[in-house]
Amino acid sequence: YAPQDDCSVQPGWPAFRKALVTAIQTRDADGLATLAAPDIALDYGGGSGTAELKKRLADPKTGLWQELDAILPLGCAMEGGLAAMPWVFWHVPEDIDSYNAMLVMGDQTPLRDKLDGKAISPVGWFIVGIDPMGFDPKAPSTRVALRNGQQGWVETEKLRSLLDYRLIAEPQDGTWRITAFIAGD
Repeated sequence: YAPQDDCSVQPGWPAFRKALVTAIQTRDADGLATLAAPDIALDYGGGSGTAELKKRLADPKTGLWQELDAILPLGCAMEGGLAAMPWVFWHVPEDIDSYNAMLVMGDQTPLRDKLDGKAISPVGWFIVGIDPMGFDPKAPSTRVALRNGQQGWVETEKLRSLLDYRLIAEPQDGTWRITAFIAGD
């Protein structure tokens, strides 16, 4: 599930992505808002719109700039004319429950036999099972299960929830617009 870019061949996508990267890197809320649809969805509780987007970007407690930074290197997928970042969002196998699974980031991220133990094998870009009730995002390592049943430990900072923030964009009036920047399900 390593990041791939299925979007770069879409008409207008390269210019959109360049503007997106520039807005994120320069922390330009107005620039980001111009790339968004007027009714951009921001949460599942009704939060929407470019004014609300700018308000949330201005509040450092939301961490939205960091979330945007985090998705940039994670690829882009196309489905039904819509683009999704990260790429994995539309490539999770149907038999995986996204609430109980995470993406292991990094090419050579090791699976360890025990907490701080020896590396068993690389599991970079694998989707692994976790115990969501026991998950502690501040723990140095998290116990995970591979699809083949093998278990071990992975550095927690290398795990990304399958339900974490994603950016959805679609072509509108000849240009790409961000129609959602949202987490959860």
